Amino acid sequence: MMMKFSDFMLLESENEYKFKAMRGSLTGADSYKTISHLKRYLMPFLSKEQAAETVKNMGKQIFDPEKTIDEHQPVQDLENRDHTHLLAKNHEGLKPGTPIKVLGAYENEGRIMVKTKDHGDIPMTKLDVPMDIRKSRSVKKAWNVENKIAERFGVKAAGSSKLFHDFSFPPQKPGEKVSKNKKLKGVVKVVDEPEEKNPFELKGETKGDNGVMGNAKYSFDSEKGWKVSHSNENLANVMASATVNNELTGGKDMNVIDYLNKHHSDGVIQKRIKAKAAAGTSKAYFESIGNNAVHIHDMKKDVGTTFTVGDELRGMTHLSHLDDDDVNLLDGDIDIGRTINGNSLGFHRPHRQNMRNLAELASKDPDRHASVEEESHANRVMEAINNLNKQKRSEIETVSSQQPQKRTLDHEATFAGKSYHSPDEQKQLSEGPN
Repeated sequence: MMMKFSDFMLLESENEYKFKAMRGSLTGADSYKTISHLKRYLMPFLSKEQAAETVKNMGKQIFDPEKTIDEHQPVQDLENRDHTHLLAKNHEGLKPGTPIKVLGAYENEGRIMVKTKDHGDIPMTKLDVPMDIRKSRSVKKAWNVENKIAERFGVKAAGSSKLFHDFSFPPQKPGEKVSKNKKLKGVVKVVDEPEEKNPFELKGETKGDNGVMGNAKYSFDSEKGWKVSHSNENLANVMASATVNNELTGGKDMNVIDYLNKHHSDGVIQKRIKAKAAAGTSKAYFESIGNNAVHIHDMKKDVGTTFTVGDELRGMTHLSHLDDDDVNLLDGDIDIGRTINGNSLGFHRPHRQNMRNLAELASKDPDRHASVEEESHANRVMEAINNLNKQKRSEIETVSSQQPQKRTLDHEATFAGKSYHSPDEQKQLSEGPN
């Protein structure tokens, strides 16, 4: 049954209810998510006639209009509901939690507007996802793994955040962030207090065998054609080097940009495109987020193995290592989504079987491979990192103590009325600081 407004107020008063606003933009590369929200969270609360009118209003935004109308099923007891949604955000004097009854939707200047019974037209982004059809947010298996590993290192899992690694040691703090858009040697400080930097840091990524390793924007310009863009130029270039091989190419590999320009020269992609990822796509992804470790997990078998990548921690942490050849075996496919506005996203989906093969190494060969899901393995890694940092600092202190101390030059220093500086020092003083 639809949640009553009084039920909502009770939940809200107990701080148990959290609004989840719908998407509404049709201009971005992920506008397909907006159409998904329209179909899943708004159209079930429309009659057959209202749904058909909405599909007509959306025009080309809905690729399969006849099928969408055909399969439309209103929720039970729709005609007796006094409201269908709650307002998720303030809107023209109305507060969050205000009951709203929707009657249809239409596109207006790149966003979806919703017709309502008593409150005029409202942007879809102002409406809450209906409680009675909202998916219960049971934590996905991948998030369970990520949370477990993060806790082993005394940190919280990053989730989809771009500001933190999935797991790290020494732990990242609230006053620290990383940029996943460029390769970093360490954590970028955004706090003022001075703190000694750790020469060695574990910066890890958790990936399920069904996960994604990188995405980029595929966009169309009527004069210049298709291009691929990403804040990391190298990753964009690699994803632009993917190849398509299908009936339209005659069974021959064709560069994805050439393919798009030839077969989608109007900026419209009506059916998802599958392209083969170029060699080096996985490596470019790892470099773009600045990590030096990855935990790969087989979600079905629930087994995983943790590796170092790159050269920073190779052979230093009790973890096995993926060299460039190993990482290249993960290169899989680029999945480019549908679009009518010339903006789409391409997702790199790594080679699944090779991901699974790597994931089970720790369980098959525990003497040579480890999983930081295991507390003892995580402890060994942390101990190794701590020892590396202690050793490095000791070396730095030793070198520093052996360096001759440079004397501060003083213009006024004299002995018996004459400057005691050497000729070289006098020249340095006369020339001033560099």
